[in-house]
Amino acid sequence: MQGIADGAMAYFAENGINKEITYNEVEMINVGFDILYSLIYQGGSLACNEFAVFGNGTLDGRVYHGRDFMFTTGGGVFSDEALLIVQKPNEGFPFVAASVPGFVGFPTGMNAMGVSMGMDMVPNRQNRALVTGMGVLLLCRDVVQFAQYLGNTNQNQYDPRSAIDRVRNTSRGVSWLLQISDKNNSVALETVTNSMIPDQSGLFSTLSAILPGFGAAYAALPSPIQFSIINAAGTTVNLATEGYGNLYLHPKYGVAVRSAAYVYPEELNNYQIVIQMTDPLVSSAPTTSISAFPPQIENKPDLVGMSNHYILPQMNLTQAGIFYHTIDTEQGGGRESEWRYRTMMSYILNYYGNIDAQTAMYLIDFLNPNDQERSGSFYGTSTTQAVGGHHVVMDTTSLQMWVLHGYYNEPWIHVDLNKFLK
Repeated sequence: MQGIADGAMAYFAENGINKEITYNEVEMINVGFDILYSLIYQGGSLACNEFAVFGNGTLDGRVYHGRDFMFTTGGGVFSDEALLIVQKPNEGFPFVAASVPGFVGFPTGMNAMGVSMGMDMVPNRQNRALVTGMGVLLLCRDVVQFAQYLGNTNQNQYDPRSAIDRVRNTSRGVSWLLQISDKNNSVALETVTNSMIPDQSGLFSTLSAILPGFGAAYAALPSPIQFSIINAAGTTVNLATEGYGNLYLHPKYGVAVRSAAYVYPEELNNYQIVIQMTDPLVSSAPTTSISAFPPQIENKPDLVGMSNHYILPQMNLTQAGIFYHTIDTEQGGGRESEWRYRTMMSYILNYYGNIDAQTAMYLIDFLNPNDQERSGSFYGTSTTQAVGGHHVVMDTTSLQMWVLHGYYNEPWIHVDLNKFLK
C-alpha cells in the first residue's frame, strides 16, 4: 500500500500534477468495506451470489467456482477501471485476481495451486465497530497467495497451508460468507467476528488512547455466537450432530464450515410462514414462503452455493434478527437474498451433471439484463449498462479464469494462469 502511494506521488511529480495520495487513503480503500459494514451491517448492504460445482455435477469432473460480485458504484467508478491482475510474488503462490487499481487485496482470486476465494456480505447483529482486523479484501489476498488447499477441520493444530485455517486464525471484526475452493472441492464458510475484543495493537490502541473507556466497552461485550435452539419441550436442540452432515462450529474462531455434504434439518421446515400475496420479487408467484431459517436449496454432494444469508441454523440465529427474512431491502437483504439464491440454484440444478466452463458462465450470469426471463429485470432492461462489479468463473482444476466486467455488451475475458507459470 505504501508502494502504491509512493508510485502515485512520483507520477504526479513527474507530470506536474498537483495531487496527493497518502498511505492512509490507500489503506482505507482496502479496508473500507469492513469499516463501513461494521457500522451499518444490520441494515443490509451490498449483495453477491456464488456457487461451486464439481465431481458428478460437471461434464469433465473439474471444479467450477462461479462468482457474482455485485458492487454498483455509479459513475463507472468500478466498471471503467476493472482489470485482471496476474502476480508472481516473492513469497507464496502466483495468482490471478479480478480487481481494480488501488486494491492490494481483491474481491475474487485463484492461485497456482487451484485455491480460489470470493466473499458475500451477511448482516450480523454483532460486529466489531471500526476495529475490523485485516479486512475481507486483504483476507482474500492472504488466502489466495498462501493457501495450498482447503484443509481439514482439525481445529487443534494450525496448518498455514490450509485456507480454512488461515481464515480461522485471522482477526475479523465483520461477518462474511466466504466461498473457498481448491482443485477437488469447495466449501462455504459462514463467519462472525472471531472476537468482540480486538487485538491490542494498531487501530485499537489508537482509538483507546483517543476515546476514554473504549477498551473497557469492548471487553464487556459477550461472545457473538453463544446461542441455542430450544424446542417446545424446553430441550436444547443439537443440530451439530453427524446426522445433519458436516457442521463445524467453534466459538473461538467464529467460523462454521458448510460443505456440500451438509444436510438441512427437515424439522426446521415447520417454521415456514406463508404470505398470501404477490411477491414483488417474483411477479408470477401468487404466494411466497418465508422462513426464520432459510432452507438449503442444493441437495447434491458436489454443489454448494450462497447469496447473502446464513444457511446453517446456528449461524442464522446470529443474523440481524429473525424478521430480517421477512423484509425486502434494495441493498440486498431479507427475501431479496433468498430470491437470488433460489433462482440461481434452480438453474444450476437443472444443468447439474452437464456443466462445463461455458455453462458455468451462463449460470453465474443469471442477472444479466440481456436475459430478461432469468433476471426478471433485476437491473432493468438496458443491455449496455455497466456491470456492477464482476461476474467470474474459475476452473480451479485447470487454472483458468473467465471474467465479465466493464459493460454488459462487452465480451468475457479469459486468462490461463498456466501460461504465466512457465
